[in-house]
Amino acid sequence: MKKQEKGNRGYIAHRKKKLGIITAVCFAVVAAIFIAGLIIFRTRNNLFTVMAILLVLPSAKFAVGLIMFIPHKNVTDELYNALEKADNKFLHKYECIFTSKEKVTYVPAMVITDHSICAYTPDSKADAKKFEETLAAYVKEARLSINVILLKDEKQFIKKVKLMSGSREEGVSEENKERMQWIWESARCMCL
Repeated sequence: MKKQEKGNRGYIAHRKKKLGIITAVCFAVVAAIFIAGLIIFRTRNNLFTVMAILLVLPSAKFAVGLIMFIPHKNVTDELYNALEKADNKFLHKYECIFTSKEKVTYVPAMVITDHSICAYTPDSKADAKKFEETLAAYVKEARLSINVILLKDEKQFIKKVKLMSGSREEGVSEENKERMQWIWESARCMCL
């Protein structure tokens, strides 16, 4: 299986597949150890049962990771193509699942400039204000001050990206590209 990085298109499908396989194998090993103990000792009061119980914990960790990814879908081709067409200057990231103490926010697409993050979520229940504050504060910990915008309308998001791209007549310098990458590396730590 080819490794997928956070923020790349296809990341969610890759993680679902990988975590699904690992979870299935882990629980199969737990079941095999428990059943082997039953067959060998003809009772569940044995060391194999203890080993199976202890192996349930790491197996459950993978299962929880899988459960976190299940409700989220890959970025649509339409959104991906529209975003790529709208801008060619800034850093684009896809399929990000941002976590905080209160809530998980799925962001299928976002654009990172040297001073801001413009993100889109299809979740109408997402708390935009809380997301913006949390992400800005998190990135600020890396000594970066940015403006964060979370939009819930795909057309409005593409329109905003076109406006941001159009407002910058010249290309992006290497220093600004490094800053965008640094912003992404900071924000990425909040992602699953």
